[in-house]
Amino acid sequence: MVAEIVKKHRITRRKLAESLGVARVTVLRWEKGYRNPSALAQFALRLIDIHGLDALLSGELAGDSKRKPLSQSGKRNAGQSVEAGPK
Repeated sequence: MVAEIVKKHRITRRKLAESLGVARVTVLRWEKGYRNPSALAQFALRLIDIHGLDALLSGELAGDSKRKPLSQSGKRNAGQSVEAGPK
């Protein structure tokens, strides 16, 4: 799967590793079959394969342009303030 993604999307193993938050040698081990990606890494690899790395990193996936991208905190509409506690 990794070799196909690297070739199909023309990305380096280093860029793929940085994007997934793993070491480059980890990506190489996945590619050679010495190790298997975790479930989360497999999910991310599938998203990259389907939508491309740029779409995944930008927060905009193809066909989902109506949704707002997630903020840095991982919440939508994070710019709105919420008061804590009762008034």
